[in-house]
Amino acid sequence: MKKLALIFGLLLLVLSCGGKKEGSGDGKEVTLRFSWWGGDERHEKTLEVIKLFEEKNPGVKIKPEYSGWSGHYEKITTQMAGGTAADVIQVNHNWLDAFSKDGNGFYDLNTFKDILHLSNFSQDELAKTTINGKLNMIPIGITAKEFYYNADTFKKAGIEIPKTWEEVFQAGKVFKEKLGNDYYPMQANAEYAFQIMLYYLEQKTGKPFINESKQIGYTEEEILDGIKFYQRLVDEHVLLPLDVKLGAGNVALNEDVNWINGKYAGIYEWDSSVAKYQGTLADGQQLVLATYPTLENAAKQNAALVKVTMGFAINNKTKNAEVAAKFIDFLLNDPEAVKILGLSRGIPLSTEAEKVLKESDMLKGIGYEGYMEMSAKKGFGLSTLVEHSKFKELYNTTFEELAYKKITAEQAAGKFVTEGNEILASITK
Repeated sequence: MKKLALIFGLLLLVLSCGGKKEGSGDGKEVTLRFSWWGGDERHEKTLEVIKLFEEKNPGVKIKPEYSGWSGHYEKITTQMAGGTAADVIQVNHNWLDAFSKDGNGFYDLNTFKDILHLSNFSQDELAKTTINGKLNMIPIGITAKEFYYNADTFKKAGIEIPKTWEEVFQAGKVFKEKLGNDYYPMQANAEYAFQIMLYYLEQKTGKPFINESKQIGYTEEEILDGIKFYQRLVDEHVLLPLDVKLGAGNVALNEDVNWINGKYAGIYEWDSSVAKYQGTLADGQQLVLATYPTLENAAKQNAALVKVTMGFAINNKTKNAEVAAKFIDFLLNDPEAVKILGLSRGIPLSTEAEKVLKESDMLKGIGYEGYMEMSAKKGFGLSTLVEHSKFKELYNTTFEELAYKKITAEQAAGKFVTEGNEILASITK
C-alpha cells in the first residue's frame, strides 16, 4: 500500500508540473504581437527566430505582424493613435519624436535592465533613445550612408571607382561618352538627393544641418551652394535627373530595371540596407563600397551621415511587459538567435551579439565594410528631426519642384530655411 501511495503521489506531482506552461512566469499562456518592417531576408530570419523562442518558451506565442517599408509608418501611426499597436514594436529612431515626445509613449525599458542585459550596450547609444530619463527603445545598431558602385559597369566604362568629388564628375563625362546617354554613375530619389546635399554641406561648412538650438544650421547662401552642387551632379551626367526617375514611375531604386542591368551604376545607401541592392543585380554583377569622396578645401572631410538604425520598444499598454522584455533580449543577445538574424537588421550594437558574429565569421560583406568605413569617418550624426514626416514632405516637394523647374534654386534655398525653421518650431515645442 505504501508503494502504491508513493507511486500515486509521484504521478500527481508529474501531472501538476506538466500542467504549467514555462515562459509566461505565472502558468498562463501568453500571446505577444510583434510588429516589424523589412525585406524578405529579414522576414524569413525573424520568423525562424520566433519559432525558436516559442520552442524554448512553451506557453508563449508570438504573433508576427510584418510588411515592407512602404505604408508601414502610416499603419503604426493609426495603431498608436487607436491604442491597438503590437506588444513589441520595431521602431525607427525618428518615430520617438512623433510617438513619445515626453518619454511616455513607450514602456520605460530601464525597468527591465537586468532582463535586457543593458550592460551589453554603451551608455552613449542608450542615451540616444532615452527621453526624460526613460529608455524608450533598445537601439539595435547604427548605420551610415555610403557610396556603392557597380564594379562591372565602371570596368565597362574603363575607369576606377571614384575617390574624390572631381573624379565623380569625371565619371559622368566618361559614362556619357563611352556608354551612352542612358548610363549614369549614380541614381537617387528626392530623399537621397537631399541626403547627398547634406553630406556635401557638412563636408564643405563643417556644420550640421540642424544645430543645438534646433534650427537650420546653414545660411540661405550655404544651402543655395548645396542645391547648385546637386544640380551640377545632374547637369554633368553624374546623377540621373529626378524628373526622369519620377517619369518612369518612381519605382524602388533597387527594383529599377536600369539598376538591375547596370545602367544606373551607383547608389548612396544606408549600410544596413545595401544588401537588397546587391541582391537585385543581374547575375555576374558586383556591388562594391567606395571611399567617401573627398572635397578640396573642405572644412570637415569626415562627414558621414550616421544614425541609429532602429530599435525594439514595448507598447506601454501591453499586459505582458516582462515577457516582452524577455523576447527582446532573446532577439538581441541570445547566441542562436543572433546567428540566425545575422546582419538582417544591420551591425548589432550589443557587445554579446558582436562577439557571437565575430566568432562565427559573420561580420563581413559590403554592409559591414561600409560600417567600418563609417566608423572612421563619422560626422555629427543625422538628427531624428530631419526624418520627421513634415521634413520629408518639405524636401521631397522641394526637390521635385526643382526637377520640374517649378521653382529656382534660390527659391528652394529660401524654402529650406524659412519652412524648415517653421517645421522645427512646430515639432519641438
